[in-house]
Amino acid sequence: MAGAKLPQAERERCEVLRLFADEARGGALAVLRPPAFVVMTRENTAQILKDMGGQCSEGECEVETARLLGASVVVSGEVTFMEGTWLVSMKVHDVATAALLGTGDTEGKSKLEAFRNVRAETEKMLKAAVGLDGGASAAAAPQPRPPEPAKPPPPPKK
Repeated sequence: MAGAKLPQAERERCEVLRLFADEARGGALAVLRPPAFVVMTRENTAQILKDMGGQCSEGECEVETARLLGASVVVSGEVTFMEGTWLVSMKVHDVATAALLGTGDTEGKSKLEAFRNVRAETEKMLKAAVGLDGGASAAAAPQPRPPEPAKPPPPPKK
């Protein structure tokens, strides 16, 4: 059914998810500052994937999608309504290794309350996972110290 309109409930669900994702991008932008990082907009991501022939842009293939885009980290999440509460769960992956770097959760009794918590939770999750602060750049991020060279054993006593 090409060209068929989505039912009202599905359109509202999609719009809510877009708003939550944009709010998470705002949190990411507060932590992952240019020029060290570029936070992709939904529109730019969709266009690049289209140009590259990408088959998926969310769900189980977020790391693969991020690799196609040349990203270093990817933030993904889900919004669920359970027992009268809106739950937002997020995760951040290292794209090169697919390692889970961190998770974050927030909630609200209304969509608006949960939405208002998303930016701060995204910032908190990224700061902990990536080790960057609001105005820091990758060059200013603390780097692990190289291991001390091994000391040779003392000469044997005679």
